[in-house]
Amino acid sequence: MSPPPPPQLFGGLLGANVFGAGATLFGWEAAGGDGLTPALAVLVVGFPLGYLIARYGPLPIARRLGRRDGITHLGAGVDRALPRVRRLVIEVDSVLTTGHQTVVDVIPIDERHKRDLRWFAGAVAHGSSDPVARAIAKLTPSHPSKVKKDSAEELTGAVDRHPVLIERDGADAVVNGGVNGHAVAGTTVRVDVDLRPMGHITVADEVRKRAARCLSTLREQGIEPILVSPSLSAPALARVADLVGESTFHAGTDAASLVSSMPDASTTGILRAVPSPEGTELRGELVLPEERGEDTVIRCSDPSIDTALAALQHVRRLRRARHIAHWVAAIAVILALPLAAGGLISLARAGLIAAGSLLLVAIVASAAALSSADPEAVAPSSGH
Repeated sequence: MSPPPPPQLFGGLLGANVFGAGATLFGWEAAGGDGLTPALAVLVVGFPLGYLIARYGPLPIARRLGRRDGITHLGAGVDRALPRVRRLVIEVDSVLTTGHQTVVDVIPIDERHKRDLRWFAGAVAHGSSDPVARAIAKLTPSHPSKVKKDSAEELTGAVDRHPVLIERDGADAVVNGGVNGHAVAGTTVRVDVDLRPMGHITVADEVRKRAARCLSTLREQGIEPILVSPSLSAPALARVADLVGESTFHAGTDAASLVSSMPDASTTGILRAVPSPEGTELRGELVLPEERGEDTVIRCSDPSIDTALAALQHVRRLRRARHIAHWVAAIAVILALPLAAGGLISLARAGLIAAGSLLLVAIVASAAALSSADPEAVAPSSGH
């Protein structure tokens, strides 16, 4: 449900309307005329119902359009909260990453055997359903292999009668904080062929193809991205940050904890992936800084950064629609009030003018909310 209209602004408009009607009545009576009809006409044309239409009319339209883009919830206060956002803390898990694994490094002990390392490891990995093994399997086309043991830590099999062992975090996998001098930025496995070590393969989270462009778009819109991850190691998060062109990141913490420790939390939003109510899938949640208990939450069916940018475009569209409708409502009142106060229109005509102005505000608000033109936002395309 939408929150009630701000009492200060609505009360101020209503008070100004009553004051104007009272001043009209007093002025006419002081001049010796009948001021009741002009005063009532001022009350009718100046009543701030147009403000309410301008405020709440575009919201259901924006929500309906948002549902077509996978936005399942659009808080009523998001358009007022967006201008406050100067930083956006992003949990990279499933937001900047796809949720799948990919091979990021193949390190043979002998550089001449790099192709063989890819071949043997990929062929055996085809026989496993483990996410790390599925990523390694992409190194080579499907090849007949015999898998003898398949577990989360070890995979053994035979390829062309050569025994192959893929072992996660083998005893000699980490040397001086890395693999043969390479920093470990994911899950590293050791590959043995014919009972002899052949090399190591590192698998890490796959970064979305448009993640870097989306973060660049945020910066162009005056929002500084800050990357965090409660699950990725510091090297793994540093790899993601490097791929998306971001230098500010914090490993080992979640977005809410980081924001709560920031002195400028009132200008900082949160973007993260959260479980669906059924717990069967992940959804996106964008929390903008709130004020006075406003609903500033946006939820999306897809947790990707692309969907989050599309949601922000809907918020800007809602903000523009409300802004335009408010101006139309104000101009309509300003033009009609002198006629009403001067006694130039009857009470019946004042009602018709008020009804016409309200209809105009509703039409303008709807048209602005439906408009796809948005000079402030770059519409992202879907996909990884």
